[in-house]
Amino acid sequence: MMTNPLLKGIPPAHPGAVLREDVLPALRRPKTEIAALLGVSRQTLYDILAEKQPVPRRLSQSWHGQAFHR
Repeated sequence: MMTNPLLKGIPPAHPGAVLREDVLPALRRPKTEIAALLGVSRQTLYDILAEKQPVPRRLSQSWHGQAFHR
């Protein structure tokens, strides 16, 4: 696998940062509604967005499946 030398030393983005910065603003829905749709508690979603908690495996697998099977 080739790596970009410009990215050397830069850590990967936390999925919560991607959700917070890119996905949720585009959805224009309340975070409480998003949490319910994802099947997680509001607090879990807030913790993921704050990068305090990892994305649960079942969600990451679900997102991966949705992203590549459209």
